[in-house]
Amino acid sequence: MDWRRWATSLSIARGGFAVTVVTACVTGFIGLREQLATQPGSRHDTLEVVYCVIQLFALSSDGVSQGGHLPWALQVARFVAPAATAYAFFEAGRQLFAAEIRQRRVRRKRGHVIVCGDSLAAKVLTRTLVSAGDDVVALADDPERGATRVSGDPRSTATFKVAGVSGAAAVYICGDDSAHNLAVALAAANGAASDQLRIYAEMDDVELCHALRARWWSGRGSQRVRLDFFNRDELAARALAREEERALTAEDAYELIVVGTGGFARALVIESARRRWPPILPDGRRPGITLVGEGADRIVGEMTGRFPFLRSACELRASQDAPPVAARAAVGRAAHVRVYLCQDDPREALRLALADTALWQTRPDSVVVCFDDLVGYGAAFDYGEETAMALDGMDGRLRLWGTTNAAFSLGSMDEDLTEMIARSVHERYLARRKAERAAGVEVTGTLSSWEDLPENLREANRYQVRDFGAKLSAMGCTVVLRNDASAPFAFAAEEVEALAEHEHERWSAERRAAGWSYGPVRDDDGRIHPDLVPWESLAEPDREKDREAVRGIALVLADAGFDVVRLRPPQSGTSESVVTAGM
Repeated sequence: MDWRRWATSLSIARGGFAVTVVTACVTGFIGLREQLATQPGSRHDTLEVVYCVIQLFALSSDGVSQGGHLPWALQVARFVAPAATAYAFFEAGRQLFAAEIRQRRVRRKRGHVIVCGDSLAAKVLTRTLVSAGDDVVALADDPERGATRVSGDPRSTATFKVAGVSGAAAVYICGDDSAHNLAVALAAANGAASDQLRIYAEMDDVELCHALRARWWSGRGSQRVRLDFFNRDELAARALAREEERALTAEDAYELIVVGTGGFARALVIESARRRWPPILPDGRRPGITLVGEGADRIVGEMTGRFPFLRSACELRASQDAPPVAARAAVGRAAHVRVYLCQDDPREALRLALADTALWQTRPDSVVVCFDDLVGYGAAFDYGEETAMALDGMDGRLRLWGTTNAAFSLGSMDEDLTEMIARSVHERYLARRKAERAAGVEVTGTLSSWEDLPENLREANRYQVRDFGAKLSAMGCTVVLRNDASAPFAFAAEEVEALAEHEHERWSAERRAAGWSYGPVRDDDGRIHPDLVPWESLAEPDREKDREAVRGIALVLADAGFDVVRLRPPQSGTSESVVTAGM
């Protein structure tokens, strides 16, 4: 819908109605006073004339019903007034049925996006989606312009049905209350009619966010709906790490200094290491990342215990020195240093960036100040084409970066937990296949990176990941948050065999549903695969691939900060229960 054209048409109609009413009143008053003055014995004082004018709108007037010659003004009024009355009835009927008509239209929408909440984040996200051309339905009291408003309690599945959740592509829940967001997310999941629907619910506490992820992955709902709980600090850190990975080259040694120990600073360390930026250099040196702030030693210990991949991905250091001291130490270890000031107080971060020249390095953007709102401070250092004046940014060495805008920018939530674990599964698969090829083993199947992988194969990895909960539940296991006391987990040999058989049957059913069929020679274009046979007929090397996938479940979950624990001891004869749980 062209909202500007619709608003213009509505303004013209209302203006025309007002002109019609005024015309009827003015001409009616003039004509009736003249008419009543010619009638012997009739009252024609001002109040009487006004009363007769009002009667014109009810299609009746004592002044007109007396008969005789009518003045031209009264002739105009007795036609214009009923026209105004007719339009008023029409508009009242339109308003009466407009809500019902709008609800019917929203119910039938397809491919739209639903945004829930009146928070700043919800408004930023709505503006971003609308500007990108998305059809947005807002469950909010005061939605942004361009969104279709739906009223009702978002914690009710019925409200989501009115919002057309059955045809929606995604639901974003960005309220200020995490408990409320959780209830809304479950209502949206209950109303979902397709496993293609993506639901994202904001949690303001990162630990609660991860704990809810664990509980969702441990339930069977993860097989039916793609639900992810997100934290804006993590989203913003992921966006910044992704941006830095694209913008900077790997030719030189870099070391990152992250100043601050809050949620965003911690997330930036984890996401930078997860994306392998800075990259591991050709000489084998791992990138250096230093966390600077009070209690940094304890926090680094907690992070390495929670995310074991940090030990191999980077040289993670802790420093309680002043940021300039940490920067000078890093300069001695690396060719280039980038400093990220992530303190909770933006004034402190900006003051440090402007006052401590030791932080300024030889490359542009060497100091990045990260905080919630760029309005004011950000505009002061904006060097866009439309900016008439700006403060000196030290020849490009100072950059201000808004976390809220980045967290809720277009596509910021696409790389959710499902996506990250699916990517990790594929990367482990690639590592095994490349090791086999290096050992002289003939390797079949794709060796493409995740970015170059066709969408149908990416989706196959996502389906495999969404089945983790069913597999773990069948073995009497669940997912919990990792800590430095977590013990390594491994399935028993009998469990591995049962789960591998289940994985093969799940994969076969998924491929057949996508139009694949059996053939002795693999043909991706023709959707022919030689492994589409019962487990008993599957070759031993291909069975081992399924076993490797099962053994890797605990490893990929550990990289995401989760651990697998047993709720009951291993049981024999588990094959049937696995298949039942996975259906």
